[in-house]
Amino acid sequence: MFIIDRFEEGFAVVENTEDESMIRIEKSMIDEAAREGDVIFSDEFGYRVDIEATRRRREEVLELLRSIDIKNNEC
Repeated sequence: MFIIDRFEEGFAVVENTEDESMIRIEKSMIDEAAREGDVIFSDEFGYRVDIEATRRRREEVLELLRSIDIKNNEC
């Protein structure tokens, strides 16, 4: 899985979750609707957003933040 970390100087800095490496991909190769935090995959046209994987990942992050908030409020 690839996750967009950030955009800089015409590139997307992307995390490869398989080996936790960071790679740079030319922004022109990525779906123009992509944004930071999106899960992307490659196909014959470049890199496209995996809408369902992105939604699931955002839900997981929100749940984690909620659990941290609850723990902090209990202290």
